[in-house]
Amino acid sequence: MVFLPEDDRDSRPYVMTSELVEWSGQFGDPAQRVRRRKYRVGVKSLSKAIVPNVSVVLSKCTPLSEHNNIHVGHRLTVMDSEPPAHEADLHPTNTGEPTLFFDVVFECDGTSKIPERFGFCYANTKPMRVVDYDLHQGDYSFTVTLRAQGGGYSCERDFKIYKEFHKHDWRTHEPVMMEPL
Repeated sequence: MVFLPEDDRDSRPYVMTSELVEWSGQFGDPAQRVRRRKYRVGVKSLSKAIVPNVSVVLSKCTPLSEHNNIHVGHRLTVMDSEPPAHEADLHPTNTGEPTLFFDVVFECDGTSKIPERFGFCYANTKPMRVVDYDLHQGDYSFTVTLRAQGGGYSCERDFKIYKEFHKHDWRTHEPVMMEPL
């Protein structure tokens, strides 16, 4: 499992920032410009065979609170799958590059500001996705373990996912960040 962006703004497929116009779905409400940012991990095969039914699961999270909407054990979304898929076949490659990507976290808000919160990209759309900020915790930082599994094999990797307050304005946040540990 790899996370190799060249920068933290737009380094596809690992970090993708897009701007679009989105309608709220309510009659009479105007459409608005929206900025979305997604962070993804790539899964690469060390085999020469196709590995069937590969998924990535949020295996652990620290700190974990019943109030922050983090759902350990849930599978993450296969990149660009519609409707959201939780698994796909992993194809081998001669170059050693990842051939399958999973969305891990996202943030989304109007283009005039940086979102205050982020969420996990669960393939199951039922659980609440946005991670609540715990005022008593002090920071908005989590260490997560992701597990890639399929074909009878699995591997885990730890990442730090966090949002910091803007250096010059404590009322606004910096974009979400993800770093391999």
